[in-house]
Amino acid sequence: MAGNITLQTEAGDDVGWLGKVGGNKGILELVKGRELDNETTYIIAGKVSDAAGNSTDIKITFVTKGKE
Repeated sequence: MAGNITLQTEAGDDVGWLGKVGGNKGILELVKGRELDNETTYIIAGKVSDAAGNSTDIKITFVTKGKE
């Protein structure tokens, strides 16, 4: 599998985490100083392709928990 993956704000801005796709995984790695805010909507977005060239767009939306 190959492609790209990013963590974005709801507005589509890149949060600045490191994204990589390889094997059968997409990985997002936190960058110091780029922690997520509470009660905020984020999107994991990207595009991946398999060895046969079949590709798909990825879009996963989630909301972080409120501060306790």
